[in-house]
Amino acid sequence: MIALRAPQWTRALWVYEQLAAQGAAHQRSVGHADLLIAAAAEAAGATLLHYDEDYDRIAAVTGQPTRWIAPRGSV
Repeated sequence: MIALRAPQWTRALWVYEQLAAQGAAHQRSVGHADLLIAAAAEAAGATLLHYDEDYDRIAAVTGQPTRWIAPRGSV
């Protein structure tokens, strides 16, 4: 289990603000839970395995490693 602490909440907010600066559509399409999950994975140095394009949007800001668990649209 990866803990969520104040630095991860701060990081999630920062990423949210960066997405907002790119345009409202980017910010609104990414859920708060996705931001927190990504922040926790980043802090742990873990590759974020996912089946959700929101994580690609987040990784475009953070540069963190992500990987689709199945090809997009296949599940």
